[in-house]
Amino acid sequence: MLGEGFSWLLRGELDEILVTLKKMYVGFSSDIVLAEDNGTMYDVYKLTSTTELQVRLLEEFRFRSKRNRYNLEQNALRGAFVFTTFKVNNETSHLILDKYYYPQDEKINRMYYAFFMYLSKIFNFTLDILVSETYGYRSENGTFNGEIRDLILTRADFGMSAIGITNERLNAVDFTANIDDVYFLVIFIEEKAFGGYKALIQPFSSKVWIGLLIIIVAAIVVSSVPQSLNTVRTALANGSMLIVSVMCSQGLTKEFPGSYKKGLCTVLLFFSMIVTIFYHTSIMNGLLSPTPNLIKTVEDVVAKKRIGVANISYLTPLFLHPLVVQKLNEVREKRYEIPMGIKKVQQDKMFSLIGDEKTLREAMERSFTDSDKCNGREIRAGSKIQIATPIKKHSHYKEMIIFGQVILMERGIVHREKKHWYTDAPKCLVDTSFIPVSIESTFIGLGIFLFGILSSIIIFIIENIIKNEFIKKFNRSANIKIDKFNEALPYEHQYPNV
Repeated sequence: MLGEGFSWLLRGELDEILVTLKKMYVGFSSDIVLAEDNGTMYDVYKLTSTTELQVRLLEEFRFRSKRNRYNLEQNALRGAFVFTTFKVNNETSHLILDKYYYPQDEKINRMYYAFFMYLSKIFNFTLDILVSETYGYRSENGTFNGEIRDLILTRADFGMSAIGITNERLNAVDFTANIDDVYFLVIFIEEKAFGGYKALIQPFSSKVWIGLLIIIVAAIVVSSVPQSLNTVRTALANGSMLIVSVMCSQGLTKEFPGSYKKGLCTVLLFFSMIVTIFYHTSIMNGLLSPTPNLIKTVEDVVAKKRIGVANISYLTPLFLHPLVVQKLNEVREKRYEIPMGIKKVQQDKMFSLIGDEKTLREAMERSFTDSDKCNGREIRAGSKIQIATPIKKHSHYKEMIIFGQVILMERGIVHREKKHWYTDAPKCLVDTSFIPVSIESTFIGLGIFLFGILSSIIIFIIENIIKNEFIKKFNRSANIKIDKFNEALPYEHQYPNV
């Protein structure tokens, strides 16, 4: 084969060189110029694998009349195309590019079909479709079926349906440029979780809480031991009240028994200010932030959800996470048609569905309510799959197709077609530019506040009752003493001299 990366100038007799070239692999993009001894020059090329070798006379020592290497002059090229759920015939082939004709089916294949329609206009060839039954998988005897087999047997010039690039396929065929990727997602609905009492301890780790407790206990002991005039119980009580009030940023008392306690309380006051500011900031940040998700990874999905698989032909265990494959083998969940799988996800909050992102997002956008979109989650269930259209090994059309794909990307056609065919992740209609703090987000704080108010009222009532009882007892005892004081003295005490 004359390398396509070079320009070849062959000199000799025309007939002899043509006989040699007919035995060699010459493509339409091969740049070969034949020059005779008399100065006559010819452009030699071959448009397709089925056409004869073409010889075109060039002007003497001038290359301006040399043909366009990427003009196939309306010759027909055959592309292998795979239809799985989307069925067409000669009468409905024009509906392949109609997005609203079975919009959930064959989105990737139909987009690549549009790419090859663009390429046929750029390189001036007609497109003939060969329908392949599968994308091409290797059997136990080592042979391939479907699209790859059609390329190996030269039934088609190139593949039009993009397939995953794997090592075993690379050994059988070549691939064009990778201009798209596929992800398999697991989708489910997760209700927003309400906060609990544990949220109050989340700003600090357990080690920090233990350290704060040790500091408080040590400060109480230090402030209580020198009070030798008081009993141990009274000293500890007074020290506890003092240190706790300081740590709660209540300020310093007016008088201290000693200067050591002034220094201790001053240091603790500044320390408590730093700690409380950080704590309050963390709490407010948690209140203003969206509710955190309890299921964050595919491992969490496997542990907490039942898993179903969408009925997609190219969804194979090869591209899924090992834990997902293991659970699917254990439960042997049946495959769901896309509408039925989406409906089950809406009805059963413990169910999750696996499929490719392009198909699932289209179905979610059409079927999910706004509440489902707000609570819906999607997590990748495997690694990224690089896809590209296959082509026969050493095919001279590979350079042409890659060059055409680069043109489509540079002109923005690839981006436009992706926006046309693919659906973005469903978005909740609630305005997320400003997140209001709802009553659900702050009910823990409100509960503590209400508990404090009720406790204060109860203590106030109890104090009044005790005070009234004390006043009544005091009045009764005072009346008794007054009565005793007003009693008449005995006769001998009234007239002691008598």
